[in-house]
Amino acid sequence: MQHKTFKVNLHALIRNNLGQTLILKRGDYWVLPGGRLEDDQSPEAGLRRELREETGLEDIVVKNVLDVGLSDSKETLLVIFECESKESSNIQLSSEHSEFAWVTKTDANTYNFEFEAIKEKI
Repeated sequence: MQHKTFKVNLHALIRNNLGQTLILKRGDYWVLPGGRLEDDQSPEAGLRRELREETGLEDIVVKNVLDVGLSDSKETLLVIFECESKESSNIQLSSEHSEFAWVTKTDANTYNFEFEAIKEKI
């Protein structure tokens, strides 16, 4: 029996000291920051690298795994980590994203997310 292998994408649900969650705009949709785990990295190191690349944030507290699931294609394992940051005003976006927002659960309903299930996590 052959076992299936998956790509792994790591995402962060980052809350600031006001309880707001950071979201990023990529194309026409809003997403959580994160990206692909590279072969030589631990999940936490990969998450921190992606957050640094996409937001410029360095002082992140990674608390725990919030959710694990499969992509629509069933080819990628999606892992969402619950995180905290005190650097809410120091966001430096990468070229992948055009905007960022710190949102409350109520605010999240007004944004067009790539995956609607993200709203439930916020």
